[in-house]
Amino acid sequence: MFGLLVVGTFLSHVAARAAQRESRLVQIVQPVCAHNGFTNVEVHRFVRFAYGTWPTKEETVHAVVMLCRGEAFRS
Repeated sequence: MFGLLVVGTFLSHVAARAAQRESRLVQIVQPVCAHNGFTNVEVHRFVRFAYGTWPTKEETVHAVVMLCRGEAFRS
């Protein structure tokens, strides 16, 4: 029983840290994305997608900004 409590606490701590990281990244890119007409839900999806794809925070922010500006789809 104690083991389940420890595992549950650990998992909720990890989930809370991931949500906090996502929120910080959304705050960084929100002005650019909002200016281009993206909703808050869409920005959160962009950040979740890019966060697992890019190794650093800076590259993640750059990738999301490119998505919001539409530069990722230009050839």
